[in-house]
Amino acid sequence: MSSAVLVGLVGCSQATSTTLPDDTVITYSFHDASVPPQYHRSFVITITKEETTIVVDSYGDVLAQQAVPTPTQVWNGWGEALPGVREEPGGSAAGGCVGGTSSELKVVASTAVLADVSVDECGGGGPDAADRISSWIAPARSLFPAMDILAPEGE
Repeated sequence: MSSAVLVGLVGCSQATSTTLPDDTVITYSFHDASVPPQYHRSFVITITKEETTIVVDSYGDVLAQQAVPTPTQVWNGWGEALPGVREEPGGSAAGGCVGGTSSELKVVASTAVLADVSVDECGGGGPDAADRISSWIAPARSLFPAMDILAPEGE
């Protein structure tokens, strides 16, 4: 099996800045593997300077939704770490697979796309890019309860 990784960079003049513009919107999506609905947990985290939200679903049925204020220090840290998440991932084969997990990260300020990264992870493919995205978004994910508390299996 293989993985597909797509990295798009526009607005590279922003790459040297360590502060995200105030109107930046960060969207992180995790699409779970093809498993029975009682175990399937996909989610979208949307972040602005003011608020961070998470929506957890199972094949389109919303299981949980929460919003919290975005901590200033977390917001500022994302700007500093953005160049690392945009790095071109190496060693990934194109093609993707059916039934694996995938994640997407998009960072947009006004009309400039600061980062657009998509990773299909299956059969051992795509772990470096997936880990980079996961690590970068971890401060937002940690603002919410663990998935087994937020949207327990079987629901």
